[in-house]
Amino acid sequence: MDFPHPLTKAIFLKREKRFLVHAKLEDGRRVAAHTNNTGSMRGCLAPQAEIWLSRATNPARKLQWTLELVRTVENPTNAVQGDVLVGVNTIIANRLLREALDTNHLPLLPPEAEIRAEVKYGQSSRVDFLVTEASGRRRRPPLRATSEAGCRDRCEGFRIGLPSYSQKHFTP
Repeated sequence: MDFPHPLTKAIFLKREKRFLVHAKLEDGRRVAAHTNNTGSMRGCLAPQAEIWLSRATNPARKLQWTLELVRTVENPTNAVQGDVLVGVNTIIANRLLREALDTNHLPLLPPEAEIRAEVKYGQSSRVDFLVTEASGRRRRPPLRATSEAGCRDRCEGFRIGLPSYSQKHFTP
């Protein structure tokens, strides 16, 4: 995926509260970074894990770094698969999923399918993606990004499943 700004490699040190992670940059500097992912991320954030941060373009921003990616560390205790690159910035989840669909990294859909994002559906709903197949069949795939690495239904950091909150949007 092409990020809008260059990413800086670092080592994860610890997480403090929900929105703050501490990291060590390759030059040895220690920095605090914002994470907008409120999930536990226990399946991917392990001490000394490789992470990638983006630098804020706004010099007045309190935290100048944002956590974007994590490379998982093998952990047999909780069945986490190692060496998986996981996108953890929830703001770009749909953009990551769109790129994965467009480049056929998630071969779930026929290649000739038209994929539209953020489509109004019904009177008061919106779907992340609406897929129209060549036959005219329309589907709303329940694709969700995840911070849970090593899941059986995971594909390169994506969880593919039917979360309970998306059931009203899915027609197989």
